[in-house]
Formats: sequence, structure tokens, C-alpha cells
Amino acid sequence: MEQSEASEFQTIHPSHHYLSLEPACKRLKDDFSHQEMMKTKKNVFECPICKVQMSTRQALWKHKKRKHPEATKEESKNKNSLQCMDCEFRCPRVVDLIKHYENHHDRKLSLQTQDFATEGEFLNWKEEEERRTKASFVQHCGPRQRESAIVQYFYCNRSGFFVTKGEGKRNLKRQGSSKIGATCPAFIKFTLDRSTSRGTAEYCLDHTHPCDYAHLRLSDGIQKRVATHLAKGVKIEAILDDVRCSVQASDRDAYIVRKDVHNIKHRISRLSVDVKERQPENVTCISLLVHEMSSQKLSPILYYKGKGVESDVHDANDILIGIQTEFQKDMFLKYGKNCVCIESLHETNQFDYFLIIVMVIDGMGEILPVAWLISNKEDSCALTTFFQALKDRIGNFETDILMSDSASAFYNAWVSVFPTPKKRSHCSWQVDKCGRKKLQTHIPGSKVSEEESQHLKTCNYGLNEQKFRKMVQELESWLSNVKTLLTFLHGNIC
Repeated sequence: MEQSEASEFQTIHPSHHYLSLEPACKRLKDDFSHQEMMKTKKNVFECPICKVQMSTRQALWKHKKRKHPEATKEESKNKNSLQCMDCEFRCPRVVDLIKHYENHHDRKLSLQTQDFATEGEFLNWKEEEERRTKASFVQHCGPRQRESAIVQYFYCNRSGFFVTKGEGKRNLKRQGSSKIGATCPAFIKFTLDRSTSRGTAEYCLDHTHPCDYAHLRLSDGIQKRVATHLAKGVKIEAILDDVRCSVQASDRDAYIVRKDVHNIKHRISRLSVDVKERQPENVTCISLLVHEMSSQKLSPILYYKGKGVESDVHDANDILIGIQTEFQKDMFLKYGKNCVCIESLHETNQFDYFLIIVMVIDGMGEILPVAWLISNKEDSCALTTFFQALKDRIGNFETDILMSDSASAFYNAWVSVFPTPKKRSHCSWQVDKCGRKKLQTHIPGSKVSEEESQHLKTCNYGLNEQKFRKMVQELESWLSNVKTLLTFLHGNIC
């Protein structure tokens, strides 16, 4: 196999970065072989009504819903997939299951409705109810798109049957499976009106099983927090203390243990790129990896243009991979309004690709990377495409200060997509470099010592005109014996 850009991912794989990718070349190869095998197996699923053949079960189901809606409804009614916990009764709908519990098992389960002004208000209510009842409601599928509304279904996380994914070589965990081996009637149906953005929740919060913390996961916010601490190298004991002190004693998060942190750490390491295990190959490997990441619920892929893919904007041999995790998106929106920094790294690997990093400064004054672009170019075309993909994810965004190098490509690409920032700043090291070059240009034949350069550099830290003038006076006094520099200052600054 030819060597390609696959190992280029090492430029974004310092262990303390927030991005994590999966070192699954072997698995990717197996998946690719499986896909090639499946290409030969066409027309496997046949419609029992019109005998049309489909290549996948999902395609057959969509065909039946579109072409034979009445038969599909009848089939759904006869599909008794919900099972009572106390007997062998089965039914197709949760409402029927609730009536069965009330009529045959003397369980009082209440159906209620509640209106919400926004979807955010509903999510806050749902989180509070989960905390109060020691329960967790999860989705089995994505939102149902209706003509006038969007419908979401949430079910108890303990509802259903345990299905092992292993070969039975290891014992089940001590507290047992979270699944109760039946259907829990607790559910939430949330309907969001497209025109008014108001929502209505129909729900039953009564469970038919005990609710305790043993079968609950850590909240998403705490998991992100732990992952951030791990990325910064914080010790596990400090992470545990930080989490326990920041939540209420009645929360599941307050019962975090070392095993929870190790599980998150293991999940991050599983998603990390191991270049040694990855074959030094090929475009297909990268494409499969990007495709797998794109199919995730919270995909980190902003934009992808593979090598060899034709494009109206980019050359066929160009490659662009824009990346932003959900955590980075939150940090960008939280801290990016004050200042956004853009930096480019190159010549760090054999492929000579560019790693363009968008960064913000958090509340502790630390630099946080909030988006990456891997590309073989850093011209305005590539940057504009990257920033447009960033805008599509975060929405219209305005920052007070944009910091980049003195090259115009970064600034021009930014203002072509986002509103013009109030101020434009340059990196201090580049200001220093340009200053040295200017001195050599204006004072030919003379060497500027390191000490003289440092004194000149102090003028950069004058935050207002009065302080700047005072620094210049002190500099003049110090440079009284350096006639060439003093003459230059009098002619250009003083």
C-alpha cells in the first residue's frame, strides 16, 4: 500500500487535547471488507405485498410505510413488543400497558400533560424530574419529523431486556443488568410546535421497579468535566473531590468513584489515534473513519473533503478535515465573544500539512483549542470553507478581538463569513519578529543587541497613551548612548 495522510492525524493527537479518535484500523478493515461483501448481496428483503425487493431492512420499512400505509398500521398494531413485568401479557402501545397494570395488577399509574414555552424549559424540567425520581429517560430513536411539529419519545433507561454482547466468559457486574426484563411504563412524549416553538409534554413518571443510583450513569455535564480534567492531567483524587464538592449530596454525580473516572478515561483512550497500529495507508481508511465519526449523534466533523474528490471550490488533490467537538462548541460560545485566536502549524510531519487551530481564552486565562482544520493549504479558499462550516454549526457569531499572524488570509477569510471584529491583534512573537526586521531595514549596517531589543519590546505593553509615552521617555534615557536607535525613535515615534 502507498503511504498517505493517515498518519497525519498525529498532529492533532497530543494526549492533552480534547479531540479523540478511534485506533481501529483493524476493525475498519473488517468493516470495509464487510461492506464490500454486502455490495454483492442485493435484493435481500422482499415486500410481502408487492414483491419489490430491497437491499436493507430500513429501505423495506420505508417502502411499506410509503406504498402500503394501511398494512403497515395493521402490522404495527399486531406487533406486541411491550411486556408486562408481573405477567406474560404483551401489547403494542404504552397506553395499553398502563391500563393493564391498573386493571389487573392494581397499580396506580397517572398520565399527565404539561406545556412549556421553549424546548430548553422542557429539558430543564426533565433533568430536574430525573434527579428527583432517581431515574433516567433515554431516546430509542431520533426525533419524528411531522409537518407542523417535531415529536420526541423518551423511555425509562431500565425498560427492556438484557442482550449480552460477549461470549459469557465474564460474570455479570455485581448489581446486575440495568434492564428489568420487561417494559417499564414510564415515558415522556414531547411535541414541539414548529410555528410557535412552544412544546407540550405527555408523560407518565411512575415506574414498576425500584429506582436507585446503582443503575444510573453520570450526567453528561459531569462526564465532560471529568474528561476535561483528565485531558489537563489532573489527578483522579482531585477530580473526585472537585465533582463531589460541586454537586448536591442527593445527586447521582455525588456518588462518583474511581471506577467511573477510569471508565471515562478508557473511553477516551479507545477513541485515540494510535499511529503505530494504523496502517501507513490510505484514503479509504481516513474516509471510513470520518464517515464513522460523522454518523455519531454528536459528530465532531465540521467539514470533510477527501483527497481525489472533485469539488467546484477546491482542487481534486486537496484535503480538508474540519473538527469541533461538542465541548469545544460550548467553550467557543462561552468565551469566544471576548477574543478569538487563530494559529497555524506546519512542517511537523512528512506530509507537510497545515494544522490550523482556532482558540479562545477561558476564565482562568488558559488557552483552549475550540476547532481544528487539517489541510494541505492555508489559503483564503480553504479558510473560508472552514469558517463557513464553523458558522453553520455555531450560528452567527461576533467577537471583540481577532488575533492572528500578520498575514491577511486569516483576517480576510474570517470577515468574509463572520461580522468584522472591533479590534484586530497580532501575536506578540510576530510583532517582535517584525520589529527586529524593521530595525534592520531602517538602521542598516548596525546590529541591534538582545538587550536593546528587550527594551524596545517593553513599549508593546503600554495599555494607554499616557503609559506608552512614559515608557518611551524611559527608553530614550536608556538609549542616550545609542545614537542610531535614538535617531530612529525620534523620527518614527517621538
